[in-house]
Amino acid sequence: MSLIQRNWLFACGLILVLSLTPPVAGQERQKVSVAFWGEDARAIWQETKAALESELPHIELELFHIPDGRTFTERILVMGLAGEAPDLWLSNPDTAIQYWVAGLTTDLNRFIETDPNFSLDDFFPAALNAYSLRGVQTGFPTHFQVTGIWYNKTLFERAGLVYPESDWTWEDFREMARRLTIRRDPSAPPSQWGTVLPMSTQYWMPWLFSSGGAIVDDLETPTRSLLDSAESIRAFEFLKTLVADDQVVHPDYGRAEPFYQGVVGMYPYYAVSGRLALFADFPYNVAEIPKGPAGAVNAILPGGIVMGKARNPEAAWEVIKWLAVRPSSNTIPAYIPLVNSPDWPVDPVPADYNRQAWIQGAMGALPQIINHPRAADIFGAVDGMRDAIQGNVDIRAQAQTIAEQINAFLKEE
Repeated sequence: MSLIQRNWLFACGLILVLSLTPPVAGQERQKVSVAFWGEDARAIWQETKAALESELPHIELELFHIPDGRTFTERILVMGLAGEAPDLWLSNPDTAIQYWVAGLTTDLNRFIETDPNFSLDDFFPAALNAYSLRGVQTGFPTHFQVTGIWYNKTLFERAGLVYPESDWTWEDFREMARRLTIRRDPSAPPSQWGTVLPMSTQYWMPWLFSSGGAIVDDLETPTRSLLDSAESIRAFEFLKTLVADDQVVHPDYGRAEPFYQGVVGMYPYYAVSGRLALFADFPYNVAEIPKGPAGAVNAILPGGIVMGKARNPEAAWEVIKWLAVRPSSNTIPAYIPLVNSPDWPVDPVPADYNRQAWIQGAMGALPQIINHPRAADIFGAVDGMRDAIQGNVDIRAQAQTIAEQINAFLKEE
């Protein structure tokens, strides 16, 4: 189960306020079915059903559980082609595109444009845009992730460092990582490290975007790879500097445990405040990603919901709106008023918690969704840059090789 999928389950499970408004006598309840996945999801969705029906007594939410998330998309596609798809189901932006192309879903613009009680201005544009395909709103975001830099205040203070500020740069990040790395014995590994670095494409995207680089020339209609562009190579060279040249990255790379154990100063990762509250026993906070040559350009990874050929489309839209404004744990709500309210995060956070790291990061973020049937293979190919970042192969040669693979994928129908 992916991080976005797990976070959706947390989001639905942490509903804070239940209205006790009874159904209107004689009112016919409109049925809306919703499909979800996850071995442990049924109980959480039962709570969601009870809460929603309390607040929307004219709607009966029918739950359709597909335990194995790995087969969820295939099951929905088969059901949809047989005319048996549910009214709503969970979907990330990439699968939302698949469902739309297969003719199984409804363009949500018809509701967005005519609902007098709904405003797009209340939602993060980048999260909405991730579900947009050539003017079609293929789905709706309920939550998302962008990257921030978690940092250990104690280690910063011991190193005589000022906490990261909103205008810090790649060079600031590098210098801080170097000063946070402690080598008491030159012949032995460090006893303390500057940072961790998850070693897969989705976690490299903010560095790539902040360098002015990209994987492809256009996310909606990609025609060629830009992985071997000077801007993209510049991002990978910076990461290689951290890993292979300065050797300030913990050898477990992206694992969170070294940060939680207090032996790593900075942790570039998502808005996982619940995990920090549970595992970190030291003072901490979070900063925006540092500015690269193209600025601080984050990468947004949303999760949300799509509407099929719903039996009661207006009622299904009400369910989407209801789900889209719920508070969430270990993720960021797509609903801006909620992010700016005391109701989020739902987990304990430091008194000086820097929620602006997430808000500002999301405002200028780019989606990391490629509209192509081979998108998963494209991202998988880019994972091959790991060897170059680790200093095992030449960065430019590796980027050119992978760019050729991506171009081959893009030529396929």
